[in-house]
Amino acid sequence: MKTEDWIKNFERNLPEGFPVVAMGWPEAEYGICHENYINYCSDAVNETPDGESVPLLPTFEEWKRKERGEISYDLGFSQDYCDTCGSLPGIRYAATAMPSDLADKDYVALTVCEDCVLYIANGETPVDCED
Repeated sequence: MKTEDWIKNFERNLPEGFPVVAMGWPEAEYGICHENYINYCSDAVNETPDGESVPLLPTFEEWKRKERGEISYDLGFSQDYCDTCGSLPGIRYAATAMPSDLADKDYVALTVCEDCVLYIANGETPVDCED
């Protein structure tokens, strides 16, 4: 495939109205939100045995920091085709498509292949493309 065809294919497969792509997903895609923090705290209180003190709970910011430390952009093997270039099933990574106006908080979570990671991060097209 020619380099320009690969780039056109990549761009054609982006969700309409979401031309900006970055690696990773927003925290909400990983369940890092206030609702899950409240559930975490509630579970800690409910699991405390009768007669014992509730454990010291982290603040919301402390909990988010801990949860962020467990995030991996490497999603492992997937049976799905790459969302952006359509490559065959394989190792997938988290990416996010956003609108041109980044003040708009809307986004589309994507799973992409290694070739697309390199293109998103560095603008490098796959080595097997022809010029």
